[in-house]
Amino acid sequence: MMHRILIFVFLFIGISCKSQEKKVETISELDKQLFTTQDKEVAKKLQKELISYIENFPSDTLSPVFLFRVSEINIGLGDTLKAVQNIETIRKDYPYFDRMPEVIFRQAYIHDMMEKREPAAKLYQEFIQKYPTHKLVPNAQEALLLLQQGDIKNLIDQWKQKDSTSISPK
Repeated sequence: MMHRILIFVFLFIGISCKSQEKKVETISELDKQLFTTQDKEVAKKLQKELISYIENFPSDTLSPVFLFRVSEINIGLGDTLKAVQNIETIRKDYPYFDRMPEVIFRQAYIHDMMEKREPAAKLYQEFIQKYPTHKLVPNAQEALLLLQQGDIKNLIDQWKQKDSTSISPK
């Protein structure tokens, strides 16, 4: 009886591994196709395959890599809200992901794209503090400076607008 259970378990694992390998091959092919064609439909197919893989193999080491790729596709398709959700999922579910510096930088960048200055600035600062020697630190510092300049520019524009609309005594 125990012998039959072991055979069944090994058979199931073997089938599962083949399924996983096939999904990785499909993803790889679609990724190559997207790279050469930049076609939205291919991007959507790739996104669907990546999400399917992540759902079927959440503890696999490729899952956070694929989720990061999904966030890139979401940005390309103009869905920054979903991209932020993907990044937040990586940070929550895969805290030891070896590309965490890029994840935090990406999260800051997406907030910056969405013109959410305060969260973007906090995330760039977090990135700089946690990973001071990372190659993207100069980019984060420059982004922070631009965010600060943007805040100053907005403040000056508000003052100018206020000044032009106020009635001065004569």
